[in-house]
Amino acid sequence: MALTRYKTESTYRSITALSEEYTFTVVQDISGVVSVRNIITPQGSIADAYIELPQEVTDDIQTAMAELEDLMASSSVSGTLEFDTEASKDVVFSSALNAATYRVHVSVGEFVPVRVTNKTITGFTVELGATFTGSVGYDVFV
Repeated sequence: MALTRYKTESTYRSITALSEEYTFTVVQDISGVVSVRNIITPQGSIADAYIELPQEVTDDIQTAMAELEDLMASSSVSGTLEFDTEASKDVVFSSALNAATYRVHVSVGEFVPVRVTNKTITGFTVELGATFTGSVGYDVFV
């Protein structure tokens, strides 16, 4: 039986200057996508996606996302892809890995959907949800 980590989660508590408590979970999936879920306000779980959070809670969420990225940044392969009105780029490893069970974390500075496809022992493809010009970073975790 092969063991594969497919998700990493960290739950945080943020206390505002008014002593209001908010909790949230930051998640990184097997593709390296970082997201936030399970936001609980002093009034309970968020039911409206357009609810406004205090700026200090939003800042804490950004800090937590960065912490998770830093925690997972002990990658064996990393780099930056330069996109020029392109929607996908291939990454080729300088030497083949032992297996294709690695995880890839992708960082895009813009709000662009991203996914990793075609994972093999020699590389993978980064696909964006739209054509993009700019830098996309990646870290591979074996």
